[in-house]
Amino acid sequence: KCTMCGKGGKVYITEDMLRAIVVEQSKKGPTGRNQVEQLEFCEVQKLDLGSRHISRIERLWEFTSLTTLHLNNNNIQKMEGLSRLTTLKCLNLSFNNIVKIEGLESLKKLEELNLSDNRITVLENMDSLEKLVSFNMVCCLKKLKNLFTLNFCGNPLSEEENYKLFIIAFFPNVKYLDYRYVNSEIVRDQPNRAARNMHGDFF
Repeated sequence: KCTMCGKGGKVYITEDMLRAIVVEQSKKGPTGRNQVEQLEFCEVQKLDLGSRHISRIERLWEFTSLTTLHLNNNNIQKMEGLSRLTTLKCLNLSFNNIVKIEGLESLKKLEELNLSDNRITVLENMDSLEKLVSFNMVCCLKKLKNLFTLNFCGNPLSEEENYKLFIIAFFPNVKYLDYRYVNSEIVRDQPNRAARNMHGDFF
């Protein structure tokens, strides 16, 4: 029986699971096995928990030096348990079942965020992420002035009428949208058109 599985076959993050993953992933790098086994959670900078059927984000509070975290291709429904990861720069939560953007307020250093292929329909709770330079799920806040690459395919939001028009209008620095180059000549006329056409519930 899986010791990490709860009721309904849900997989939860345990300390033993984290220790095994840290050892496994560190052995792929320049450190040797003897050094790896002594590595503390607080020293880990990159952690890949992708494709492990995880149902909930938890037990990560000791990873205080983490800069890159992959939680893609799991069964996560809620963004939680991330508040102490204040050094995080890259967060990958793609291919989950997330419906709401939340729990990112303390991640002031976050630069890359991937939320593609989830169930997000409303953009919210993104105003504290001032350092984002690559955001794989569009945000409606103008203060994210460094955004230049956006990809939010696979979310219900991408089906919203005029969503591309909205992005071009309010994110003038975006150069690539859904893997396609944004023509700068088209950008100039977008703000007025977007104001006339965008739905109120898009915000």
